[in-house]
Amino acid sequence: MELTIMKFSINLLITINGCILIGFNDATLDLHLKTIQHLSPSVEGAIFVVQGAFYAMFNPYWASLVDQVASKHSLCIAGCVFSMLNYIIAGPLPFIPINPVVLITGSSSGIGAATAVQFSRAGANVVVTGRRADRVSEVAKECLKVSPKQSKALEVVADVTKPEDLRRLVDTTVKHFGKLDVLVNNAGGSITAKVDDKDFYENFSKVIQLNLNSVVYLTHICVEHLEKTKGNIINISSVAGLRSFAGWSPYCMAKSALDMFTKCMAAELGPKRIRVNVINPGPVRTEFLLAMGIPTSESDKFFEGFGKMMPLGRAGFAKDIADSILYLASDHAAFITGTNLVSDGGQIAGNVLNAEALKDLM
Repeated sequence: MELTIMKFSINLLITINGCILIGFNDATLDLHLKTIQHLSPSVEGAIFVVQGAFYAMFNPYWASLVDQVASKHSLCIAGCVFSMLNYIIAGPLPFIPINPVVLITGSSSGIGAATAVQFSRAGANVVVTGRRADRVSEVAKECLKVSPKQSKALEVVADVTKPEDLRRLVDTTVKHFGKLDVLVNNAGGSITAKVDDKDFYENFSKVIQLNLNSVVYLTHICVEHLEKTKGNIINISSVAGLRSFAGWSPYCMAKSALDMFTKCMAAELGPKRIRVNVINPGPVRTEFLLAMGIPTSESDKFFEGFGKMMPLGRAGFAKDIADSILYLASDHAAFITGTNLVSDGGQIAGNVLNAEALKDLM
């Protein structure tokens, strides 16, 4: 009898936390709490111990394990054990809403791919998109491996510079998942161009289309969906939006404009309860330079040399930025909007932007 009550109590506890997390009304919660009070003092006490641990360290992965173990073994202590393991081994992940839908552009490689994996690990439903179907599938498989609920990522092959592809991307996402909670505008790239180059304006237009126009248009068509979920937008800019680099004017201008677009959207969309923030990464080890046609050997030399100049002694990794994105998308950042989060390893603070030094690294 006692074990039956215990099992019922654990399942009821999980239901209560679920109610709170998805916003059930006070009357419903009150009914559950009154039911708890009819149980024996020892059972009631155990429930609140688990509940306290559950609240303090909520993480979708460990929460699912608590559910499984509790329903099989009827042990209140399971909740405490798994919560403590979560804290000791992984630390609490930033709290994100239950089953959020996250659309990440440029998620077939680099920062976007790392971000997709991190969101999947946190229990989100992820949309992986890029121009190469094989790369999109590879990232989707990685997302599936770490998803606590074995949620399969939605794969959409698309080119963000094409408005028709962006419309198809959003329509497919909403049709498949029924909503959109988080938009990460990550796709980007650069072309070195000096103003007296014959093809300067052509290259300028390509860089602006990729890094700025695509973000503006995608934001425009996503607002109606984000308003329904009180969602948020994270734009990926660069320290190049904060400092000038000779020969990189199109990229610097695009990222600077993206920073201002973020602030304008934060002010404009705040009343709709949509948060908008931007991250300015410093040098991060991705395929960014390879996409510009720079050989792997030169790219490695660049990051190694740059790392030696950085206050933290290294260039960044994609996961460094992905963790910042996850934070801004979480409720831990609920009062943050219109902000530049500079994740550059101290590049700006250490004035690691000397043009001559950069030439020596290339």
